[in-house]
Amino acid sequence: MSYKKLNRITPALFGLMTGILSIGFAQADVRSEYPVTSVDHMLFYIQKSTNTNTVVYQLNLGEQGQLDRNKPIKVFWVRYQEEGQRKNLSFFERKFAYGVILKQLEEDANVFDVKLVALKSREFKLESSENGMARLVTDINGKRARLTNVFLEIEGNSFWPNIQYIDIYGLDLNTGEQIHERMSV
Repeated sequence: MSYKKLNRITPALFGLMTGILSIGFAQADVRSEYPVTSVDHMLFYIQKSTNTNTVVYQLNLGEQGQLDRNKPIKVFWVRYQEEGQRKNLSFFERKFAYGVILKQLEEDANVFDVKLVALKSREFKLESSENGMARLVTDINGKRARLTNVFLEIEGNSFWPNIQYIDIYGLDLNTGEQIHERMSV
């Protein structure tokens, strides 16, 4: 499968396309008591049952709208419990809960293997679609999909939480339909 190269897109066009992606961001099964998260250039977000604070995974773009190849994804909190301000992840949150590990593929410098600390058993790729929009792709229920959001059902509120299950939501790359998979932990 060939992917449209991110570097063939003008910075302004790339910024516009990723902005459109966040404006028209489809989300499956957003719980009614949770705020709808919408951030420019957002790839996806994680919410959890213990509170409405949300971890956002966002494309890291330079001043000209180009992807920062050294650190292509920014991760931060939107603290809805504290008036919605943004806050960086702590060291422990990055290393043990919500961090990302990226590896640029040698055969295609515009595609990255992505490991999410929250979903270590899953494989993800940061790539561009045929229309040039960046997306995080994985298999959801056996179908190739663009990840949109994740929900963690947590029992208790201790330092080391007891995760009951993980709901993964996305858009099927072939049909555009919203799809869902529940992972037991």
